[in-house]
Amino acid sequence: MPTIAAQDIELLVTPRPVLLPAAGRPGWPLVVAAWLAGFLGQWGSVILWVPPFEQSTIWLAGGLLLALLLVTEPRLWFLLLIAGGAGQATIFMMLDLVTARSSLVLAIELGLVVWITAWAVQRAVRQPIGFGSFREFLRFLAVAVVGGALLASGVFLGGAYFFTYRPVTFLVWRTFALSVVLGYLMLTPAVVLLVRNLPGILTDAPSRRLEGLVLVLLMVLASAIVFFGGAEHGYFWPVFAIFIPPLLFWAALRFGALGAAGSVLLVTLLSTFGTAQGMGPFNFESAAENTLSLQLFMLGTGTPLIGWRSFSASSVARSGF
Repeated sequence: MPTIAAQDIELLVTPRPVLLPAAGRPGWPLVVAAWLAGFLGQWGSVILWVPPFEQSTIWLAGGLLLALLLVTEPRLWFLLLIAGGAGQATIFMMLDLVTARSSLVLAIELGLVVWITAWAVQRAVRQPIGFGSFREFLRFLAVAVVGGALLASGVFLGGAYFFTYRPVTFLVWRTFALSVVLGYLMLTPAVVLLVRNLPGILTDAPSRRLEGLVLVLLMVLASAIVFFGGAEHGYFWPVFAIFIPPLLFWAALRFGALGAAGSVLLVTLLSTFGTAQGMGPFNFESAAENTLSLQLFMLGTGTPLIGWRSFSASSVARSGF
């Protein structure tokens, strides 16, 4: 009697994702989206800059552009990367953050790093990624999160050495490397899963959409209590344990991998913003140690939750529902 391989069962449970644009649709909206990803991603990073070197704890532009490439046909990648780099360079020059030459260099670095990472993920997964299995998550973790972070941080530090847009120090490298890890781990899966699941979200029952809205509001409220000065240093972990983990598990159990990735991303952005404003529990040491503590906290919170949800999806697939 013929048997069905585990990966075939997974495809029966989670249909193979398709790439954008859909048949007969133009590609220019994706180019506009890439420009907005570079522009708004870099603008958000500036808002979330933390001391001592004015770096964000999460690489928003890179995470957004990588997600966009992973859901798009490779024939459009070059145009998307040009648009994304142009968006990033625009915000750099608008806010007079670096010289025009450094803006161009950073845009080229962004495009090169994201293209290599997207190509490597595509080769490793061998199909449009949808985070529908634990195997996909592990390959993405190894190739994009670890390998992509090493590549991006090395290219960034090399550019800083030759064009002096940042000090060339271990602390600068460490902060940027971890920001790439968090951008690829928190932001990229959330955006990919949102695109893959958007048709289902739009047709969800009103009660389910209301549940999602209530969950988001509670997550924002709980994060405000924890990360915006509601808890003193000695009481941070008890307050965190009471408010945040139950909401994260609620999101993961009720809304799957998208709920896990989205809820972790929301907590990441709010905790970073609170720290950047000098509030919350990550403001009791030196600036460098505060930034490291915040990044490790986000990494330790997000990796197990997203990995557990991917593993659960694989287990359901292998058990045949």
